[in-house]
Amino acid sequence: MLSAVGERDPRPLVSGTVIFGRTDEVGDDLLLRGWIEDAGTNRYNATVLGQGQARTQLPRARAAPRSTLAAMTSHVAPEGSRIAAGGAGLVIRQETADDHREVREVHTRAFGDGERVPGLVEALRVAEAALAPISFVATVDDRVVGHVLLSATRLDAPRRIVDVLSLSPLGVLPEFQRQGIGTQLIASALAAADSQNVPLVFLEGSPRYYGTRGFEGAGAMGFRSPSLRIPEAAFQVARLSAYEPWMTGSFVYSEVFWAFDCVGLRDPEA
Repeated sequence: MLSAVGERDPRPLVSGTVIFGRTDEVGDDLLLRGWIEDAGTNRYNATVLGQGQARTQLPRARAAPRSTLAAMTSHVAPEGSRIAAGGAGLVIRQETADDHREVREVHTRAFGDGERVPGLVEALRVAEAALAPISFVATVDDRVVGHVLLSATRLDAPRRIVDVLSLSPLGVLPEFQRQGIGTQLIASALAAADSQNVPLVFLEGSPRYYGTRGFEGAGAMGFRSPSLRIPEAAFQVARLSAYEPWMTGSFVYSEVFWAFDCVGLRDPEA
């Protein structure tokens, strides 16, 4: 899962042999640059926490506790941003064709990459797939400042192939990060997937942040990762209303993710 939204986590979280700490690099995402390893500590960018103008609830079956959601609303907008405290001025809506140029700018600036992530988004929009993409933008004063995309993937379950979705990428302009935009985009995307009877949404990302947003460790739930290069704790899933217990097995990315080399972490020393 590609995410560049700039939140820091000052508290380390130990999961097996992986220690999740804080990152100081805005846009240092899980896939493009990988976790920065320093004396056994993996650092990575995590999703922003907060509340937008009109909160979209997570799907009923897997919603985060209300107390947790309430704790997301205390972030102060940085100087120069146009979002008031509490999210006034922020609108989350479905992406349109008129948004494509601004969405490209969001991912170019959020990830510091002018081709890879924007190219991934553009390819996923037009790829033939069993499920249509789900795409939301965040706007402030009619300017697109954030974007999230869910695209078709598959679960190779023992009973049959199950059409599922992958959440990737998620990006917010640097000057609008740490204001709750990422959280609102995730909630809107999951609610839309749930309304379309999609049973599962997978991602690669921070278990601390996504774990309070409807996601949980996929391995522990009986799912197999599509790559050995995905750290176990980063492989996560949201089980939505249409999920059934027999839905286990191997998660399979679409060809577009492999073509753009956006699966798991690459070892720069290899």
